[in-house]
Amino acid sequence: MRRKPSEKNLRVAMHFVDGKWEMATGGHVPVAEGTKAEMIVPQKAILDEKFLDSMRMSDSFQILQEGATLYAYVVIKEHDKLSDKLISHLIRWPEVQKRVALNFLDNWSSGELCLLPVTIGAQDPKKQILNGTNSGGLWMRTKGRDVAGLFTSEIVLPHQITSRKAFSLNTAFTRISEVYEPWRESHTGNIYERFLYEEEDKKLYPLELLRDQALANQEQRIAFSLWKTFLARTSSSAR
Repeated sequence: MRRKPSEKNLRVAMHFVDGKWEMATGGHVPVAEGTKAEMIVPQKAILDEKFLDSMRMSDSFQILQEGATLYAYVVIKEHDKLSDKLISHLIRWPEVQKRVALNFLDNWSSGELCLLPVTIGAQDPKKQILNGTNSGGLWMRTKGRDVAGLFTSEIVLPHQITSRKAFSLNTAFTRISEVYEPWRESHTGNIYERFLYEEEDKKLYPLELLRDQALANQEQRIAFSLWKTFLARTSSSAR
């Protein structure tokens, strides 16, 4: 599964001179009015410690509860090499096509697409995940405006696939792909694209949608933190 290609961007070297950004080679940056851009600057160049602390803010979000079902998508090319038991765990594409939110997806790989349901199980007491919680689930950790990791309790796989427990989506997908996609040279995959979840509208969406929502929430927290700092400074200067 591949997302629609994004618009190409350019890397532009700039210097901050006399309160404004200029090209490293000199002169103004020739971009259209209203253009949005993302700057990457060394942390040591940030003069405001409060601002720096806000941009380094860490948080975690539980995005799915224990017992939730995820759907790994696999591409089957050799049905005759799979046992009946293995095939019985698959949901064939015609059975699920109307549930998949295709506007978020583009260009399935060649071969027969199938979905394999897996369950988010209980947490292993020896593998405490985040925040001292005892329940299972799927959590996303953010740092600043970036995803710092995805943490999960056990991903319960059909025992015909493996008898070993999986405590990460990457591990779970690798074991699934090794069994159902032996034709692949590598059994890694982008878990944000290769796992779908069910929304309230009963449609299936890629996990990257939840990732983007978590990042949006984090950006709101950062903005709120910066706003509180601004208000505090304004109040202090007014006294």
